[in-house]
Amino acid sequence: MKREAGFTLVELLVVVSLMALIGMSLYAMFGSAMNMMRRVSRSEIAEDVGIFLERFDREISSQIIFKGIPFNGKETLLSFPSRIGLDKRVPLNRGIGRVSYFFDESRRVFARRQENLGQIYKPGEEEKATAVLEGVSGLKFQYFIYRKAEKVYEWVPEWDSLGNGGEIPSAVKVEFSCARGEEPHAFERTIAIPIAEITR
Repeated sequence: MKREAGFTLVELLVVVSLMALIGMSLYAMFGSAMNMMRRVSRSEIAEDVGIFLERFDREISSQIIFKGIPFNGKETLLSFPSRIGLDKRVPLNRGIGRVSYFFDESRRVFARRQENLGQIYKPGEEEKATAVLEGVSGLKFQYFIYRKAEKVYEWVPEWDSLGNGGEIPSAVKVEFSCARGEEPHAFERTIAIPIAEITR
């Protein structure tokens, strides 16, 4: 008896099973690749944020007291007097100026600006800000202060040393989220200010 052309049921079942196995393998490989990319992206963000927070911590905790430049803290902006690098042509290449950190919402960056005394007191000579961390959202500063009358410590959303007898907060807390093409990761850091005790 002559066999007709076509596939038997067993052959079809084998082919379908092989196709299912190949599909599952490809799906597993694709899922692993996506998880690896997420982990790499997450570790890159954590590394960038870690480097930024280290510098931010160092600058805030080592700020100085200078009567001509007050500590000024708002919810999305913080400025304080600090030692800054000057133009290479200046002999000592170090001086006193103002450092500001703020949230640039249009570019979604954490920005930093440093100005020397000449730039602070001459309008129009403001230094251009540089982005120190990208992909930022929901930035918020808070200030840990001591209320002498009530004899209590508390967190406040704003603090200006000019309007508060020259007092500087005991600590600054910064909270923000950072993302690059995926869900944002929340970060928080509290930084003590050693010179705050001198100003009370």
